[in-house]
Amino acid sequence: MGPDLSIPPGPLAEAWRLPARILDGKTGAELDEAALLARLMDARVIYVGEKHDRAWDHAVQVGIIDRVYRQDPSLAVGMEMYKRPFQKWVSDYVAGRIDEGKMLDKTEWEKRWGFDFALYRPILEYARQHSLPVLALNSRDEITRQVAREGLDSLEQVDRETLPELDLDVASHRARLEEIFSEHSHGHGKLAFEGFYTAQVIWDETMAHEVAAELTSEGAPHRVVVLAGSGHVRYRDGIPDRAARRGAEPYLTIHPLVIEDGEDEAEEVQAALTEGDADLLWVMRPN
Repeated sequence: MGPDLSIPPGPLAEAWRLPARILDGKTGAELDEAALLARLMDARVIYVGEKHDRAWDHAVQVGIIDRVYRQDPSLAVGMEMYKRPFQKWVSDYVAGRIDEGKMLDKTEWEKRWGFDFALYRPILEYARQHSLPVLALNSRDEITRQVAREGLDSLEQVDRETLPELDLDVASHRARLEEIFSEHSHGHGKLAFEGFYTAQVIWDETMAHEVAAELTSEGAPHRVVVLAGSGHVRYRDGIPDRAARRGAEPYLTIHPLVIEDGEDEAEEVQAALTEGDADLLWVMRPN
């Protein structure tokens, strides 16, 4: 059973935190707090993946933000959950110019994202308390939906011009998404996959572009912590490598690895190490 979202988690989501082992994603060696902080401070971009409806993952995210901030407050937080056109309202909320209700309304949270805002409230509250910029990273749904249905060439020129450069030829990324598509496509063919895949790449490239743009802007923060679904972070070929191509490096990826009932922890960890999931594995067992 997951954590009770009705419990006020406080600025560090204490009610949701689980004991964890932090492992090096290559060697499996366990990191103590000092080693973790050193790894965080070596990176300009820190990607923390999530399963969107899992509060434990969000507790990890806000804990990482806090650790980084305490070492160096020159920090921004990038969020997949907000679409780029709504940046003004996200910034107004963090600055205290509007309240939560208005922010949720103006960013069309329920329509555009839909997951319980209680899962993200500790992150936004932390940003408000410490005046951290929060970046709306994601592409407009209208564009990705149209591309998924009708292909990239169906976009009007005005919409095409809003897109960053798209790399549609990353072999590892394409192969993984093709496998996912085949499992859920119910016999749809290559043309349907190309639309689906291009939409996925638009998401990743847009977020990568925004991360890199923040780090190269006037008065740029020293670091950005990026919060996104694990599918955009794991294996590095979603957002991280695409942002690095634009100069957003060095980076660090963190994968919250929850060991569920009936799973063997050693096997799950070894599988993640073998697959090269992330630079760091944040291993948690709820029970």
